[in-house]
Amino acid sequence: MRTHQLPIKTGLLCAFLLCSTASYADAFFADAQIQQYGTYNNANVFQDEISGSANISIDQSGVANQTEVSQVNLGSPTITGLQVNVEVSGRDNLLNIQQGASFQSATAYQLGISNQMLVEQQGERALAHLSQSGDMNLIDIRQGESGSVTIVQEQGSGNSTTVDQSGLLSVLDLKQVGSNNQANVVQLNENSTLGLSQHGNSNIALVQQLGSNDSANIVQNVNSSVVSLLQTSAFNDATIQQISQGGHDLSVSLVQSGVAANATILQTGQNNSIGATQSGNNSSMQIYQSGQYQDALVNQAGGGNIAYVSQSGVASYTKPNTIYINQQGVNMNVSVTQSGGQGGQVIVQQH
Repeated sequence: MRTHQLPIKTGLLCAFLLCSTASYADAFFADAQIQQYGTYNNANVFQDEISGSANISIDQSGVANQTEVSQVNLGSPTITGLQVNVEVSGRDNLLNIQQGASFQSATAYQLGISNQMLVEQQGERALAHLSQSGDMNLIDIRQGESGSVTIVQEQGSGNSTTVDQSGLLSVLDLKQVGSNNQANVVQLNENSTLGLSQHGNSNIALVQQLGSNDSANIVQNVNSSVVSLLQTSAFNDATIQQISQGGHDLSVSLVQSGVAANATILQTGQNNSIGATQSGNNSSMQIYQSGQYQDALVNQAGGGNIAYVSQSGVASYTKPNTIYINQQGVNMNVSVTQSGGQGGQVIVQQH
């Protein structure tokens, strides 16, 4: 076992000097614990060629601190556990975590303004639990292979989350609270699930799930939010809610392809629109819109598909609520309900 660790400078000295901590480990088991307080601190921890378990714990507090953590498995396939716990408080801090092995977990918390967080996990059974609170936060996550779980929570303004997951049994739970939030999530392959909740201003969620047994649950308590969901494969399922008191100009674009796809979309507000496309057999689409001046467009191709659209709320002859449904295939079924207002328009084409 070979370990090398430089001294850790903490306390008042770090408030005046640039503090840097580096730790290297090449061993059967490895453990590193670092605490830094002050300004312009730098903590770098590298653990590699570890055939047992590895643990890193870092606590930083101050301004303009940087943390870089790397846990990799080079030629030691028997490694069974990597764990990183990082807590950073202050302003303008940067955090970068890289893990590569089986049974890895990363827990990170950032509190402050203009924070950034980059996490990359390669290997089986990866778990990332990340939280940010403050302004101008960014979280960038990439997980590979099977059994990945990501939980992200952001609170503040100008948040952005980008996640890329691939593998079996992938799970994502994402929550954003604040203004100008944007989430871009891509999940690949089997048994992927998504839970996404955004409540704030100017939210945008772009979700792609490419694989079998996909599932999505998106809730936006919103101002000017846009949701675009693409699912391609069998057993797709999506539930999207845009519910807002006084919200307007909300839009949903949904594309599903595969067998037995199911989608449920709820919208409240005014001047809202839904565009939904399903291709495959035995798919179902349910749309509920309430408010003022709604627009729903549904395209289905395949056999045994079902479409149900309900609109209720204020409309006029010059600005009516509109429903357009186009079905192609055999054994098609359409059910439409419009209530409230004047001049409602319904167009159904089946061929």
